[in-house]
Amino acid sequence: MGVGALRGVRNRSQGPNRVHRKTSLDTQVSRPQLSTVSMKATNPKWPEEDLFLFNEPEDPIGAPDQGIFYSRRRQFVGMWRLAENVLSLSWDTGEPPDIVRAVETEKEWRNDQTGLVLSVISLEVLPQWLAPTVLSRRYESLSIAERFNECSVCYFELFRLPVGILRLQSRRACPHYFHTECIKRLVAKNASDARAAGYPSAQECPICGARFSEIKTLPDVFKDPRAWFQLCDIDSGGTLDQEEVLGALGAVLPVARDKLAVAIEDNWEVWDPDNDGVITLTEFVEPRRGLRQYLLRNFNNIKSDSVNLRPSDIPDLDSHPMAWFDFWDGNRNGSLERSEVVRAIIKTFCLNPGGEPSFARAFDIRELAMDIWDSLGYHEFGELTFEEFNAPFGVGDQIYHNFIHGMHVTFKEKLIQLSRKSETDDVFQELDSTFLEIVICDSLLRVVAEGEGVIISSEILDDILNGIIADRLLDMALAASHRSVILGRADPSELSTLRRNIGTVAGRAFASEIVQRLTGPAQPHLHVLLGDDEMGTTYYVIMNDETTARKSKDKNEDKRFVLISTVNSTSGCQNFIAKVQISDKTCFQDLTSTISKEDSAGSVIVKTLSNKDPIVKKLNGLCTKGKLHHVDVDSDGGKAAPNTRYYGFTEDDINVDVVTNENGELQSSNVEGWPYGSFARTMYGKAMQVVLESDGRTRRLILEPVNVGLFDGWKATFPQARESILDGEALTKDQIAALFKAEREPSRTKRITRSLRRFLPISPGIEKDELGSKLLNDDADMSEDDEMVHGGGTEQPGKQLSRFGRLKRLIRRPSRPAKTRRS
Repeated sequence: MGVGALRGVRNRSQGPNRVHRKTSLDTQVSRPQLSTVSMKATNPKWPEEDLFLFNEPEDPIGAPDQGIFYSRRRQFVGMWRLAENVLSLSWDTGEPPDIVRAVETEKEWRNDQTGLVLSVISLEVLPQWLAPTVLSRRYESLSIAERFNECSVCYFELFRLPVGILRLQSRRACPHYFHTECIKRLVAKNASDARAAGYPSAQECPICGARFSEIKTLPDVFKDPRAWFQLCDIDSGGTLDQEEVLGALGAVLPVARDKLAVAIEDNWEVWDPDNDGVITLTEFVEPRRGLRQYLLRNFNNIKSDSVNLRPSDIPDLDSHPMAWFDFWDGNRNGSLERSEVVRAIIKTFCLNPGGEPSFARAFDIRELAMDIWDSLGYHEFGELTFEEFNAPFGVGDQIYHNFIHGMHVTFKEKLIQLSRKSETDDVFQELDSTFLEIVICDSLLRVVAEGEGVIISSEILDDILNGIIADRLLDMALAASHRSVILGRADPSELSTLRRNIGTVAGRAFASEIVQRLTGPAQPHLHVLLGDDEMGTTYYVIMNDETTARKSKDKNEDKRFVLISTVNSTSGCQNFIAKVQISDKTCFQDLTSTISKEDSAGSVIVKTLSNKDPIVKKLNGLCTKGKLHHVDVDSDGGKAAPNTRYYGFTEDDINVDVVTNENGELQSSNVEGWPYGSFARTMYGKAMQVVLESDGRTRRLILEPVNVGLFDGWKATFPQARESILDGEALTKDQIAALFKAEREPSRTKRITRSLRRFLPISPGIEKDELGSKLLNDDADMSEDDEMVHGGGTEQPGKQLSRFGRLKRLIRRPSRPAKTRRS
């Protein structure tokens, strides 16, 4: 049975500019004390009318807005739920709920799209438990995703990916917004499920069930305001009212819904000068007083304060289940609805440590979460208390075992396959692609592998250690050329124990490697040179001693490449890769743009500057004349000037505006011309580099400080507002050459190899099976080194630690409250 709850459809018979109104019902009206209400139900698709009997809620205190109803035609008992002016009917047959609205009177509830109409029988006024709070043509009850401007499929912010709307015959089918890719994937899954079940498939909105025929992606509101305006016009009346503006802007911008609502209320008379209650496209784009202009100038006032939720912000489900439950109870009613549970699970398990969402995993997690809810017998309209959540074999246990333990067994097998395919014997190099970022979180390890945030329990990791690492450790222990990888991670004083207890040393070696990675590997040192010329162009030479060296065909020649950024008032920021060639007259050659373009024929064009280009000549002149300054670099952005505004732009109209607070911390940021995604910054002296990333694409811009009194947010005022950025010590050409020619420190493996060649090698006669029994056998006798590994013999008598348990003891961890493991 189809569903359609078309919010925002105005009465076109009264003209396209009719303003939508909602009517609050009189709360003083006398209502009958009835436990049952009868309604006649009609639908053009039904062969005959039906009779619905609605029963009073069984739990008027815990669930006062829902109960059961009976369908005479279907001979079926379903569930009803009331929210504002919306009555939802669930059939419990796998079909989406039917939705009707009280529009003009509480005696009639209807759905204009599906034709379903419910008419109250023999009553002028409904009892309190079934009475709507308002009468409205809109679907006045917002879903949890709409309240947070999130996609209702993946529950991540809409602005992060291209946003799509649903249309039927070139008109909006409903007022809801989704990530285009999310809704396409959901439609494909639903169609596949329908075919498998033998039912005809229909494309329906997952929120309201409105049928649609196409998905249309919204254009950029600033670059193509006309097309954006037309697609956001829900009723195709040529205007937008306040509710349409609130929903449309919340879908494409990282704004706080409450702040945006207040701004709309306060400024509507300015944007709507004729005071007809709606704004036209002309009023929207008006260059001085229009809504679009307001967004460009005042975006920081309405933007969301907390765009990125990080895993560290979420209470640990295993150790603090009540805190986790309360964290996701948004309305603080002491219970979680199905949508709240699904949203909580996705947000908990689909964020990487930096707070960036994993959209690919979110869809699968969504399906698993809904399966858990249904498999435990909870109704679509049901609610879950903490006592039910935390009960043995309840939802909490199901989440723990499905998402933390059982779900990632296949991932473990994937790691083993990667290991077996590797041709290297270096276990640490072997695991760089999978275990490079290991974070201890109580008894769990959060692992980032190939961009996927994954949680693996200690038992599974124990299996992985045994399955992947054991053979590699043994092979290395037997091979003299690779033994240093193990021994180098152990303390030199322990090397003498190698023959006696290879398992302890190997375990100590691996644990030390984990400790080093937990404390953070040293980042490649970054050198930045800065200069400017009389024409107002600034030059940034960025040298990374790990990534800018490229070997030529001649093994004796070590070519160096650097990143060059230029900033001027006309072209903004341009980025190049240049070859380092220190001589009397030149330092840099072959500046090649990092951005490629296509010509009219579709050929890819990459801009390369010749040595006679003014930019190249000026840059080489600054270098050879000793006018490049060596500036400090802070990758955390913590040394930004307090109460300062930074601005930068590119030729393809990407604009970035950043403001810092009194502590030099990021207060606000505004990005135009780029899909919203991750945002990272690095201070280069007084300037700021930002790296924008979205959907696998990355752009790098240099922002420079501007005088806030001269800068109005537009690049036209950037030239006179720019402030001096020269900083640091000027270097001579010889000093610059020394930076490039400085010998890189030998790799850790080479250093260890050199230092350990004088130590006694492992006996070549020792058998691999013998080493294996020492390495993997938990019942091996404990030596003095074992006692040190166990923390000085503090274990309980007779209790044997697993291999993973031994390794964990070597990892320095902050003290945490003791926790009870789930059964």
